[in-house]
Amino acid sequence: MPFLIDGLDELTAARESDPVYRVLGQLIAADCPRFILSCRAADWRGAVARQDISDEYGAPPVELSLEPFSEVEAIAYLTHSLGADRASEVVSYLDDKGIPDLFGNPLTLNLFGEVASQLTVPRAAGSRCRGTPGDRPDRGSAPST
Repeated sequence: MPFLIDGLDELTAARESDPVYRVLGQLIAADCPRFILSCRAADWRGAVARQDISDEYGAPPVELSLEPFSEVEAIAYLTHSLGADRASEVVSYLDDKGIPDLFGNPLTLNLFGEVASQLTVPRAAGSRCRGTPGDRPDRGSAPST
């Protein structure tokens, strides 16, 4: 069973040294166990780290990239929690507002799904999202619309 290593962005923020090489050093010290390194492309050092891993492990690493959801995939993803019509409405709303990149990331899309399960997606340009009065915390004497 390989080790799963994730969170290099947190390591980068914590120290100034290169997290890929710190992790690689720990793996070498542990007799080079198999591993999966999950990180943002910006945290991966590409060709240099690839060569160092090849030198230590005797084979080049396999690199995989996640692609963003397409509109169809985003709707399919949200359909499980919202139903097909509501999922299509949410994704179309994001696309219509010129922010289709937001439905490409499953984490962000999940957040939109959670909000959409409680609120009505506005239809007019000047509209705001609305939930039922019981869905929102009391905001005191907020102006009515």
